Amino acid sequence: MNLANITGKTDISGTIAAPPTGALVDKDGKVVIEPLAGLNFAFGNGKDLNGYTISAQQVDGPTEVLINKEGPSIIIKGNFSSVDPTKVPTSADIDAKMKTALKNASIKTTITVGGAVVNNISSKIKIAGGTDNKAPKEINVGGFKFELPEGTEFNGIEIEIGDTRASVPGAEVTLQDPTKPIAADNRPAKIVLSGDFASYPGTSAVELENAINVALKAKGVAITDDYKIKAGGTAKIYSGLTADAIEGGGELMTATALELGSMQFAFTPGGSLNGYKIQIGKITAGTKSDTEIDEKNKTITINGDFTTAGAMTIDAAQNSINKALQNKGINQSIMVTGKTMEIGGTESGLTLGGTPIQSLGTDGLLNFVDGTKTLKAYDGQLKTMKIPDKVRIPGTDLELRVKTYTIDSTGIINGVLEDGRVAALGQIGMANFKNPEGLAKLGGNLYSSSVNSGDAIIKSGVGTLGDDNSKGYGANLQGMLEMSNVDLAEQFTDMIISTRAFQASGKMITTGDEILQDIINLKR
Repeated sequence: MNLANITGKTDISGTIAAPPTGALVDKDGKVVIEPLAGLNFAFGNGKDLNGYTISAQQVDGPTEVLINKEGPSIIIKGNFSSVDPTKVPTSADIDAKMKTALKNASIKTTITVGGAVVNNISSKIKIAGGTDNKAPKEINVGGFKFELPEGTEFNGIEIEIGDTRASVPGAEVTLQDPTKPIAADNRPAKIVLSGDFASYPGTSAVELENAINVALKAKGVAITDDYKIKAGGTAKIYSGLTADAIEGGGELMTATALELGSMQFAFTPGGSLNGYKIQIGKITAGTKSDTEIDEKNKTITINGDFTTAGAMTIDAAQNSINKALQNKGINQSIMVTGKTMEIGGTESGLTLGGTPIQSLGTDGLLNFVDGTKTLKAYDGQLKTMKIPDKVRIPGTDLELRVKTYTIDSTGIINGVLEDGRVAALGQIGMANFKNPEGLAKLGGNLYSSSVNSGDAIIKSGVGTLGDDNSKGYGANLQGMLEMSNVDLAEQFTDMIISTRAFQASGKMITTGDEILQDIINLKR
């Protein structure tokens, strides 16, 4: 058995903010020594000015600073050659206008201008090398999404699942060089998680987040409320880690053989193991082959390195199981054949992050899914849902009231909760047919599927790789009126006929009244 999404590793894209540098060059791009107009420039942190040039231009008018984002360039205009010292711009004047121009251009990297102005504007400054604070890419493991803080401390870190059946979630942090503290630039290299990944509802994101940050803090990482690893999502429950219960054993009788993944288990005669289950426990790389036997809950848990090819052998599994049985005084043996499970260290797939459909639990309660993030839909089955009064925060007993809700063009229903959070409550289901013209008319703008139209195809797989069938379904629009689908010419014709019929009926009444009046006059 090969279970994906056990290990995830981030990239090295995390950066720390640093100021750019400005190199003086002449008009031909050659490095020069003479400063630009006698000015010096100090840059603040950030990359907004990377690629810009700063130059000066002689004008007879007032001093001004112009920023051209298309260039990109910064031009300082002023009367640098004036013989009247009152007309020559000062560094303080240029500094003030520089700050105003940067602010108006929405450039965050600051420039401080100093020095004494001189009439030398033949050079210019090329700016490069500035960086912003940036976090490495998020890691998706076991159904959870781990967001890393900004900076380089977590570049290249790996997160993997170790013990899949721990009752109390935990985390073990490995440093790149255990002999050095974090302050000496010894960054974390790996975090091994333990928790319940084999039974519903499993370990929560809040529990894992707390365990990870406590473990990092113990290793010397300066964890704060603003600088920590954040976890979201719902545990992916790994099936296939537990075999069926052992049955049929008795005196001089052999229990039925079992399978667990690619491993087969056969038993010597006896009934001591009746009712026991065999399951996989700790799987981390480097784990020593070992078996735990819980006589109270009747479980046999096999621990070992199931992530490294060839590390866990059939013989090692069999020896550890029978050794544990002997230590517990169980007078029965187990023979293991086949080949050991290989639990791959591949990166997670795209079915993570919570979706409008995944927010609806089997208990009918709605769990919080962040509606401000990119949402993907995977469920091709329609479910009924009403706008809830409250939304539960996963991993806690906290329930927040829904104040208002909106529906976007994709049909996602976003609710604003009482604390300001935006939760994705659900998504309006949309269906299509291979032959829409073959739908059976029921009247009143209602149609039903038929043999001619084919079965309904539900919009699903939105945003996923290979499973997205959402093209051609159109968009949901709020506050819009649908154009009438009736034949206006036919309706106007019917209206004219009705009007004329009414007029004819009225004329008949008038004529009858006149005849009666004449009859009365004849009698007189």
